[in-house]
Amino acid sequence: MKFSHFWEKDLKASKFALGVVREGYKIPFESNPPPFYAKNNASSLKNDHFVKDSIKKLLEDSCIEKVSEPPYCINPLTVAERNSKLRLVLDLRHVNKFITKPNKFKYENLKQALELIDQNDFLITFDLKSGYHHVPINHIFRTFLGFAWEFDGKMQFFVFKVLPFGLNIACLVFTKLMRQLVKRWRSMGIKCAMYLDDGIAGDSSHFSLIRSRDRMLQDMQSAGLTVNFEKSSLEPEKRKTWLGFIIDTEKMKFEVPTTKILKVQNLLLEALNCEFISAREISRIAGNLISMAQAIGPLVYLFTKQLYKFVESSFSWDKKRLLTFDVRQELEFWKENLEVTKSFRINTQPEVTKIVFSDASETGYGGYVVEKLGNIIARGNFDRTERQTSSTYRELLAVKYILLSFPKILENENIEWFTDNNNICRIINRGSTKQHLQNLAIEIFNICYRPTLKFTLLGSLES
Repeated sequence: MKFSHFWEKDLKASKFALGVVREGYKIPFESNPPPFYAKNNASSLKNDHFVKDSIKKLLEDSCIEKVSEPPYCINPLTVAERNSKLRLVLDLRHVNKFITKPNKFKYENLKQALELIDQNDFLITFDLKSGYHHVPINHIFRTFLGFAWEFDGKMQFFVFKVLPFGLNIACLVFTKLMRQLVKRWRSMGIKCAMYLDDGIAGDSSHFSLIRSRDRMLQDMQSAGLTVNFEKSSLEPEKRKTWLGFIIDTEKMKFEVPTTKILKVQNLLLEALNCEFISAREISRIAGNLISMAQAIGPLVYLFTKQLYKFVESSFSWDKKRLLTFDVRQELEFWKENLEVTKSFRINTQPEVTKIVFSDASETGYGGYVVEKLGNIIARGNFDRTERQTSSTYRELLAVKYILLSFPKILENENIEWFTDNNNICRIINRGSTKQHLQNLAIEIFNICYRPTLKFTLLGSLES
């Protein structure tokens, strides 16, 4: 209620946002969960001192309250670890099962933020302190967010007064609230974006960005939000780190920080030195690579297929298995190429310098390169084995054979390729779970990027 005037009069916030600010968030249950009690998870029991300190801090910050009677749902506490940092999480799997499934909602991410950035823009980044904990929970619904912990030999009960980590719609609720601020700032001409509690803003003018920054900081204070100044970078500069990536507006490059590259390279070297390895270790490598997809591009999906196949075929997370040849090949690829693929140009589409069309039938293939003085044509017949393959495989074969037909013509060119099979673009960019298609996609990649040719097949093959 304290900040509702600003949300209503200045932000002109949505009905949903005003309801949360005035009355607290009401969890949208399809049906109320039955009473529930569960023991705390092993990870929390193992970190007893951390849990007790966290509970005391949550009490001090008025994020939870102690209750005299057991809550309706006593959910287990768990401790999550990321980058050697511990985080207390309320395990709400029981409660989450009864929450109404929300409509699809699109979150802003690095891609949308980069679309707002122009060359030589100055940037600032800001971070909200304990973002979810800014969102109050309606007092009627707090009893579903209960937990218990033992202090001095006596079990004590607590409920969350704010949005806890562990509620399956927490991201959605928080984003819908923050979008009210972003909408206001953009209406003022401020180029900005927010992903959960991480924000970024840019401007071509250093002075204008400072003015915008001060406006945004004032609005966040008026909205009842606490900025984490230690994690924010509020001095306008042309090179900033946001969401774990470096944005450089002078070079118009977007890259993975060196520390992150070194971490993955170490994991790769450790794995390659093993004869046997667990699914957990391979999954950690694959996850780290996929997290860099915004900078590396679709290549990361093409060359992690064997890693995920290894994980999915494992019966245990921690039991060691023989490191297969196919997995070792992908690990070797990233060991050799991670450093050179760690960045890409912002908002720049390579200029198309060659256009190629291709098609495949049951018996053969054909295609041509568009040239000013007339089309240069290539055609050929499939052998008996190739004729028995799927239409998708034959279309990929057509791409491969036509690339091999014109090595000198296509050298050092950016090629836009047209084919009548929509799957071809996806397979060439992201690979396939079908091994024969995956192998062919890699062959095409190797043709395009072999050192002696160095031509680029653009990712947007079209039908």
